[in-house]
Amino acid sequence: MSRQLPHDHVIVVGCGDIGRQVIAELRRLHTPVLAVDHDPDHLALVRAAGPDDHELHLLEDDAFDPAVLTRAKLDKARGLVSTLQATRDNLFVCVMARHANADIPLVARVAVAADAPKFRALRVTTVEPAHLGGTHLARLMIHPELARFATAVIASTDRPELLRVIPIQRGAPAAGRRLADVDVQLASGCVILGVRNGPRGPFRYNPPATTRLPAGGALVALGSEDQLSRLVALVAYRR
Repeated sequence: MSRQLPHDHVIVVGCGDIGRQVIAELRRLHTPVLAVDHDPDHLALVRAAGPDDHELHLLEDDAFDPAVLTRAKLDKARGLVSTLQATRDNLFVCVMARHANADIPLVARVAVAADAPKFRALRVTTVEPAHLGGTHLARLMIHPELARFATAVIASTDRPELLRVIPIQRGAPAAGRRLADVDVQLASGCVILGVRNGPRGPFRYNPPATTRLPAGGALVALGSEDQLSRLVALVAYRR
C-alpha cells in the first residue's frame, strides 16, 4: 500500500464474497475504501473488479494484528465494516476497533441473529446476510414495485432524488419549531418522511404538521442534492 491514504475512508476487513460486494457498493457511491485481507488472491479479485484509482487502497495484512488498524488509519476513517465469515472473528476485530476509537461507526457480519447481542456493548450495527437476502427476495415477490423503489432511492447514483438522514443540530433555525411553522417542504423542496427524537431510537414516519423538530434528533428526507442542501441549512447550527 504505497499511496497516501485519504481521510474519511471506510475500512473493509475481509474480501470474500460479502466483502467484495460491500467494496463494490461503496465505490459505486464514490466512497474511498481501504480493504484488508491476508489472502493476496482475494485482494487480486478486488483489484480486478474495478478501476485502480486513488479511491481504492489494498492492505495485505493479518486482521487480527492490533497494529493493522493503525496501518489502516482507523483514526482518519469514516467507519469500519468487518465481513469475515466467522462471527467470533468479526467480534474480535470490532473489540480492537472500539478500543482504538471510541466513536467510530462499526458494522459487522453475523452468521445468525442470535449472535447480534454479543456486539451490543460495543455499539456495533450487525447484519445477517442470509436474513437480509431472504427478506428482500420475499419483498420482491409480494411488493416488487415498492422493493425496487426503495432500493433505487437509497442506493442509486443515477436518480436525481436521494433519501437521506439529516441531523437536527442544537441552535439551528428550525430546531424546536413545528413542521408547519417552518414549512420545511416549501423552504427546502424536500419531502419529510420521518422524524426521530434524539440521536438514537425509532423514527416517527409520516409526521403531522404539528410535529416539532427536536434538537439532537434527525429527519428522513427525500429530495435532490440541492434541496437536501437547503434542508441542511435549516437544521444546521449557525455561528
